[in-house]
Amino acid sequence: MKIPRLIRQSPASVFLLFEEPVGGYEIPSGAPEYGAGLGQRIGWDAVAFGKKYGLKLVGADFFLLRAVDPVPVVVK
Repeated sequence: MKIPRLIRQSPASVFLLFEEPVGGYEIPSGAPEYGAGLGQRIGWDAVAFGKKYGLKLVGADFFLLRAVDPVPVVVK
Protein backbone atom coordinates (compact mmCIF):
# COMPACT_ATOMS: atom_id res chain seq x y z
CA MET A 1 0.00 0.00 0.00
CA LYS A 2 1.44 3.35 -0.99
CA ILE A 3 1.04 6.04 1.69
CA PRO A 4 0.77 9.65 0.45
CA ARG A 5 3.97 11.59 1.06
CA LEU A 6 2.23 14.23 3.20
CA ILE A 7 0.99 11.63 5.70
CA ARG A 8 4.35 9.85 5.89
CA GLN A 9 5.96 13.13 6.94
CA SER A 10 3.45 13.78 9.73
CA PRO A 11 4.97 13.32 13.17
CA ALA A 12 3.54 10.28 14.96
CA SER A 13 3.69 8.96 18.49
CA VAL A 14 3.00 5.42 19.65
CA PHE A 15 2.12 4.52 23.23
CA LEU A 16 2.57 0.95 24.46
CA LEU A 17 1.29 -0.43 27.76
CA PHE A 18 3.10 -3.43 29.23
CA GLU A 19 1.92 -5.48 32.20
CA GLU A 20 4.69 -5.97 34.76
CA PRO A 21 5.58 -9.46 35.99
CA VAL A 22 4.54 -10.21 39.58
CA GLY A 23 8.12 -10.05 40.87
CA GLY A 24 8.85 -6.78 39.06
CA TYR A 25 11.74 -6.20 36.66
CA GLU A 26 14.88 -4.13 36.41
CA ILE A 27 16.44 -2.50 33.38
CA PRO A 28 20.23 -2.13 33.64
CA SER A 29 21.48 1.48 33.46
CA GLY A 30 23.53 0.74 30.30
CA ALA A 31 20.54 -0.65 28.38
CA PRO A 32 19.36 1.12 25.19
CA GLU A 33 16.00 1.76 26.87
CA TYR A 34 17.70 4.41 29.00
CA GLY A 35 18.76 6.32 25.88
CA ALA A 36 17.29 9.80 25.77
CA GLY A 37 18.57 10.69 22.29
CA LEU A 38 16.47 10.27 19.16
CA GLY A 39 19.19 8.17 17.54
CA GLN A 40 18.92 5.65 20.36
CA ARG A 41 15.13 5.39 20.03
CA ILE A 42 14.90 4.99 16.25
CA GLY A 43 14.60 1.34 15.34
CA TRP A 44 13.97 0.30 18.95
CA ASP A 45 12.12 -3.04 19.01
CA ALA A 46 9.32 -2.91 21.59
CA VAL A 47 8.41 -6.59 21.12
CA ALA A 48 12.00 -7.70 21.77
CA PHE A 49 12.10 -5.38 24.80
CA GLY A 50 8.98 -7.00 26.26
CA LYS A 51 10.30 -10.52 25.70
CA LYS A 52 13.70 -9.67 27.17
CA TYR A 53 12.23 -8.37 30.43
CA GLY A 54 9.23 -10.72 30.70
CA LEU A 55 6.63 -8.02 30.00
CA LYS A 56 3.25 -8.62 28.40
CA LEU A 57 1.94 -6.07 25.89
CA VAL A 58 -1.64 -5.32 26.98
CA GLY A 59 -2.45 -2.11 25.09
CA ALA A 60 -1.35 0.21 22.32
CA ASP A 61 -2.43 3.55 20.87
CA PHE A 62 -1.06 6.15 18.45
CA PHE A 63 -1.69 9.62 17.13
CA LEU A 64 -0.58 11.73 14.17
CA LEU A 65 0.15 15.45 14.29
CA ARG A 66 -0.97 17.52 11.33
CA ALA A 67 -1.29 21.23 10.64
CA VAL A 68 -4.74 22.73 10.06
CA ASP A 69 -3.70 23.80 6.56
CA PRO A 70 -0.89 21.40 5.61
CA VAL A 71 1.52 22.57 2.95
CA PRO A 72 1.87 19.97 0.21
CA VAL A 73 5.34 18.48 -0.11
CA VAL A 74 6.73 18.38 -3.61
CA VAL A 75 8.73 15.22 -4.22
CA LYS A 76 11.12 15.37 -7.15
